[in-house]
Amino acid sequence: MTMQSINLAPYYQHNNCTLYQGDILNSEHFQGDSFDLIITSPPYNVGIEYNSSEDSNSYESYLEFSKKWIENCYL
Repeated sequence: MTMQSINLAPYYQHNNCTLYQGDILNSEHFQGDSFDLIITSPPYNVGIEYNSSEDSNSYESYLEFSKKWIENCYL
């Protein structure tokens, strides 16, 4: 991974480990082979009220959302 390939500031650094926090739907942050590991926690679409978004999309909308973020993991 090269620092030039990432448009995010490090969220946390320790020794040879650097963590970034960003929106997986924003693909400009993520370029091919720029990460060794992606940890994600997408909403489960079960009606939970979050501070920033609603979690009660239609099944089709949720599938489209899931397809987008999963595809972005494999850019």
